[in-house]
Amino acid sequence: MVSTRTLDLLRKQLVEVRESNALLIEDGSIDAQTLAAQLRALGPPPSDGQEEPAEVAERRKELTNALAEANAPIREAREIVNLANVLIREIDRQIRAKKLDSLLSRNPSPLFPSTWSQGGEEIEQFWQRLNRDLQGELARPSVSKELDKTVPLSLGLIFFGILFLLFLRHPIHRILLNRSLKQEPGVRAVVLAVVYNLSFLVLPTIGAIALLLVIPLLDIYP
Repeated sequence: MVSTRTLDLLRKQLVEVRESNALLIEDGSIDAQTLAAQLRALGPPPSDGQEEPAEVAERRKELTNALAEANAPIREAREIVNLANVLIREIDRQIRAKKLDSLLSRNPSPLFPSTWSQGGEEIEQFWQRLNRDLQGELARPSVSKELDKTVPLSLGLIFFGILFLLFLRHPIHRILLNRSLKQEPGVRAVVLAVVYNLSFLVLPTIGAIALLLVIPLLDIYP
């Protein structure tokens, strides 16, 4: 059976392959776009029965062949990137399944000092892996080039999420409770009572969503 560590190493290698091919796509796309622009500058090819100057026809042929050669590695790199993404998702699924099995399995008793020692080592290894994964994700070209835009918004979401969870939701609870208690008996009172009770679920969810949105915003998936 493949261990979680082996899956982690395989995932790291796939991420490196994905990023190297992403760079190839980016660099190759610039060359292909340049060739395509030069080809467009020649104008549309002549229609049937018409001819164009020999120099223009030769140049068109050269650019067409060069564009085909430039696009070939780009298509191959895109296929590799797509395959790597599929394999990474499958590895992530297997890792989550193994971690779930580990959580549900019987563990050593916390009464033994050896358990605490092993637990400390595993926590340290976890933070090392998390730090390594985060650095690797942030180093991806598609992520690093957008950090000046995504980091300020991410910090704002983190600030809002923490502020909402720790300070804002409690006053909102009190406001809803006071309005519910002051309301005369009737449909409106029932609605306010339902809203008040739902707020214990909805308000923490709002704060949690604000924090979780940082992950897709930064495009990092450690």
